[in-house]
Amino acid sequence: MAQAQAQASFPSHAGAVLTRRAGRWVPAHYGSAAGELAACVSRVGLADRSDLGTLSIVSGGSSLDRLLLRSLGHGVAPGGAVFDGGNWWCRSRSGEEVTIICPYARVSRTSAIVGNEVRCFTGAAPIDLSDSHFQMNVVGRRTGAVLRSLGVYGPNGDARDVVPWGGADTGRPDISWLLEGPRSAIAIVANEQAARVNEEISLAGQPHGMCRVGLDAVERYRVLARVRRTETSAL
Repeated sequence: MAQAQAQASFPSHAGAVLTRRAGRWVPAHYGSAAGELAACVSRVGLADRSDLGTLSIVSGGSSLDRLLLRSLGHGVAPGGAVFDGGNWWCRSRSGEEVTIICPYARVSRTSAIVGNEVRCFTGAAPIDLSDSHFQMNVVGRRTGAVLRSLGVYGPNGDARDVVPWGGADTGRPDISWLLEGPRSAIAIVANEQAARVNEEISLAGQPHGMCRVGLDAVERYRVLARVRRTETSAL
């Protein structure tokens, strides 16, 4: 219900052609998926990522070390993020929280799979934040410039100086940033903060040609990026 209320008021749905993904309405495009893909290729887009879900596990650092070793076969450093099995496993700077970002359709299954191990190693349980938090995606060639404007890359504006889960310490506990790569970043915010953060990101993106894009463009851009990486590695 909370997610439905947030979606009803969130400005990303204005003018969008919606598609239903795992029980959620997500903007597919805003009139031209091809045009939005071109915008990501040459500039930058901002997308509603309600197709994603979020789980949180809070416990002591040593307990989470054991949990990660059992679940992934390796650890995750504080501030680190690892993509494994189709999910992002992100560890807080303190080392005492692990956030799992996964397709919303897999939230219940992922929670059930890791739930027993979470209780065994941490004495806690996964907390599903999917309906209380909102995800938005900065994606495209000018992603770095937008994040630099927002201070996510820190005072030097260098992506190499920051951690992938959280970016720089901007003093903004209301936003959690997952830096997926140089051309994609996901912001996770509480529903009640979503409209304000959306406006902040949009304003920072205006000088860089940011436009609203739908999930169709995001998915096609990811495929295009993978193809380019494959072609580059083959040279």
